Amino acid sequence: MSEPICFPAQVVKIQTLVDGGIRITLDTGEGNILQAAQLMEVKRAQAYGDVEFTPRATVKQTENNGLGKGSERKSEWKTKEEAGTHPNS
Repeated sequence: MSEPICFPAQVVKIQTLVDGGIRITLDTGEGNILQAAQLMEVKRAQAYGDVEFTPRATVKQTENNGLGKGSERKSEWKTKEEAGTHPNS
C-alpha cells in the first residue's frame, strides 16, 4: 500500500492526549467509502504514514467543500414524546 489515500476532509476536532500525543478528527463525505476502507486497512496493519493537508476554503465560503451532507448537518435531540407513544401510556 504505497499509493496515497486522497479525499476532501474538514478538521473537526484536535485533542491533546494524556501521554502528550495529539488526536486529529476529520469529517468527509459519504462518497469516500473506498478511502475509509483503505484507512481501515492501514489501521488494521498498524501502519504509519505521512499526512499532507491542503486547505482549499472554509465551509462557509464554499458549498460544503464536497464533503456531503454530513459536513453541515447538526444533530437534533428529540426531547418531546408524541402523545400516546410512551410505552407506559
